[in-house]
Amino acid sequence: HEIRTPMNAILGFSEILEKEITGVQQKKHLQAISSSGKILLDLINDILDLSKVEAGRLEIHPENLHLTAIKHHLEDRFNHLAQEKGLAFALLFDPAAPETIHTDEQRLNQILDNLLSNAIKFTSHGSVTLEVKPAPADTKYLRYELQDNEGVLCFSVIDTGIGISPDKQEAIFEAFRQGDGSTSRRYGGTGLGLTISRQLAALLGGEIQLDSRPGQGCTFTLYLPLNGSPAEPAANPPTAISGRPGPLEPSPRQPAPAAPLVPESFINDDRQTTRSGDKSLLIIEDDKTFAKILLQMARDKGYKALAAGSGRSGILMAKEYQPKAIILDLGLPDLNGTTVLESLKDDLDTRHIPVHIISASDQSSQTLLKGAMGFLTKPATREKLDQVFSQFEEIIHGGCKRLLLVDDDQVSRDDITKLLTPQGIEIITADCGETACQLLDSEPVDCIILDLGLPDMSGFDLLARIEKKEGIAKVPIIVYTGRDLTTEENDRLRPHARTVVVKGAESNERLLDEVSLFMHSMTANLPPEQRAMIKMIHDRDEVFVNKKILLVDDDMRNTFALSGLLQKLGMQVAMAANGQQALDKLDGAETFDMVLMDIMMPVMDGYETTRRIKKLARFKDLPVIALTAKAMPEDRRLCLEAGADDYLAKPIDQERLLSLMRVWLFK
Repeated sequence: HEIRTPMNAILGFSEILEKEITGVQQKKHLQAISSSGKILLDLINDILDLSKVEAGRLEIHPENLHLTAIKHHLEDRFNHLAQEKGLAFALLFDPAAPETIHTDEQRLNQILDNLLSNAIKFTSHGSVTLEVKPAPADTKYLRYELQDNEGVLCFSVIDTGIGISPDKQEAIFEAFRQGDGSTSRRYGGTGLGLTISRQLAALLGGEIQLDSRPGQGCTFTLYLPLNGSPAEPAANPPTAISGRPGPLEPSPRQPAPAAPLVPESFINDDRQTTRSGDKSLLIIEDDKTFAKILLQMARDKGYKALAAGSGRSGILMAKEYQPKAIILDLGLPDLNGTTVLESLKDDLDTRHIPVHIISASDQSSQTLLKGAMGFLTKPATREKLDQVFSQFEEIIHGGCKRLLLVDDDQVSRDDITKLLTPQGIEIITADCGETACQLLDSEPVDCIILDLGLPDMSGFDLLARIEKKEGIAKVPIIVYTGRDLTTEENDRLRPHARTVVVKGAESNERLLDEVSLFMHSMTANLPPEQRAMIKMIHDRDEVFVNKKILLVDDDMRNTFALSGLLQKLGMQVAMAANGQQALDKLDGAETFDMVLMDIMMPVMDGYETTRRIKKLARFKDLPVIALTAKAMPEDRRLCLEAGADDYLAKPIDQERLLSLMRVWLFK
């Protein structure tokens, strides 16, 4: 707590100044401060991991884990790292190995990540290989439990790197140690990765052995029981067996992703091993049984699978992990699924993600209008679910998308083509309804823009013909017309068109926005001018304007930095230095939209303050977000048990805080 509190002020102020200062040299200095602070924060997180293991407070959650899921994770994580160094990289799974192992997926991946990161780090040429196979019958184990186990699987990480001498092999498993001081200076790293990995292996009922010689590379082998159960960490963890090649130190600390805004798992998913750019799927579904079915299907099809049991956590996870696709239920316990869809599609950071609805309630037309790519009614057959995944694959790997523009005005067609070309869309055009029908018969399209005033048939007639074409009926259609429509005409369009854009002021912006929505275009990839056009329509910070926030924190450095940020976004901020002052302000005439609550304060701490706030009926819907430098898992649990609606650990990442606030302020 005492480390994280000043760290919060350092990182908070440096981020604020970095946005305000225009001088190039000053920006570099601030970036150096911010970068160094984040490196220090990574070190603190490593130490916390180690301390949790040593204190016996690290929870293990074993389950039946498919080895293919491990393989997909490691391929996604390390293929490009090996390629960047020009190393051959191979994952060899012995056919004799079982399909599943009963262990904790998160912790197993953490160990293998450390071992492979080390291997790549300390290998300048040659290869890095992971071999997975049943342990030979004559293997000599350090843990007698493994000797008596019915089945043991070994994961061997083999490299052709610098190797390590026998007299240094015990030292590398000690905290903050590498093979020698020069290694630390040359390769970097804190010296904690192998320490943590060995203790995690012991918790999983296994062990790590090392075989290495200088200049001949290393082999680190993790032995795990096939049916492992949580074990107590050894008081004196076993030392490594020497004999063959291996790196010097703990894993190079890959810039670990910040702790998720929603760290607890709804079901045991892949959030701890998912990295930016991974092929991942987010499942927002409160039925655990169905969520597990979808999760396993996703893994079988090569996705990292993420699961959220509520609407708010789903919105946060979409923002946090940027999945390639989302499956969304409508009947969620906190927010209606349609509201979740609206929030996702209204946020420029998530609106490009394809969302498929799978729900027991039939609101297909409503959700398709709001940007869903498809709707499936429960109960869903395996065949139908396979079709959903096929649709995701088409969008993710479909390459260039094709749009049909139907308009008899050449100038209008040229203008729209010029507007949409930077999105990387192939645009085919038709000047009449008959040509449009012929094109649709010969070429598949992903979206249609239709003017209603055509020379050979009305737009309504063309819509009716499109509706009858197999495979075309569900293609999103945007009606782009130069006249206001009557109520009757709007009613006629509703079953066919996803949206109507009337030509006129800001119609280009609206058209660009609608095409981006239905074509799942990533706004960040558009040219600056087009990004600005869409941002003008979707001002994410509008939700903050005139909101009243009560900021409760006894550290003036933090309140000064945070209140300045919130006020710049149009929020009204009141401050309290302790829990009692917060209660006094809430008892006054003022009303607040949210409370940001520190936990460690004099007079009355955040736990007690939150409990008292939530006991009052008029504050039961007032969001209370705990912001605390206490970052252990039980600290989050205590905050939520006290009544906090959500939790964020200090030092506060400003963008992550604003994301959290958007969700709770969203109406």
